[in-house]
Amino acid sequence: MYQTPFSWATLAGNEAVVNLLVERDDIDANSKDLNGRTPLYWAAYGGREAVVKLLAERDDVDAGSKDIFGQTPLSLENRRRYGAIAKLLVERERR
Repeated sequence: MYQTPFSWATLAGNEAVVNLLVERDDIDANSKDLNGRTPLYWAAYGGREAVVKLLAERDDVDAGSKDIFGQTPLSLENRRRYGAIAKLLVERERR
């Protein structure tokens, strides 16, 4: 998968590390792993609601980014049924 440290932090739900990384100018909030999955995707996958909210609030995060299988964080959420995360992502798409 070859995830970045940013993606690992989002998957783990480590809010403190995610907060530090999103403040840096040299971190790409939409960086993709080999399967095209972004930090937002991994936060949604892990059910990390607080991290999804943190990322969804940023204008530079692409909530509609598709992985190589055509999945977005929201389509993933519709399958996994975390509810609150899906709501955050739908609200983000409406902005």
